[in-house]
Amino acid sequence: MQSKKWRLIQSEQLVKDRWADVRKNAYEKADGTTIEPFYIYGFPDYATALAITRDGKVIVEKVYRPGLDVIALELPGGCVDAADPSLEAAMSRELLEETGYRFDHLLFSMPMKKLKCNY
Repeated sequence: MQSKKWRLIQSEQLVKDRWADVRKNAYEKADGTTIEPFYIYGFPDYATALAITRDGKVIVEKVYRPGLDVIALELPGGCVDAADPSLEAAMSRELLEETGYRFDHLLFSMPMKKLKCNY
């Protein structure tokens, strides 16, 4: 069986900062055709909190999203900072920063590691 993995021909870094890692790549597919440009988007580690009040309400925040040009309801969250000792600490910090709420206890956490939205 022939490999279907694409071969990277060229990669150009377009943006690399604390918020995003964007590259413009060119690939050769197994059948010899090329795909270019193919943009790779990377993002930093991220923490989101699903916080529920004692009376069973889910805490959300209104956030303006310029790419969509809408005000959206979202769960509180944000980038994990180098100063955060753990994912749980990042979640707690983001919840407090964005909503003023604090966790009494945390039931579950799962890291969202360097998400690539188009892999």
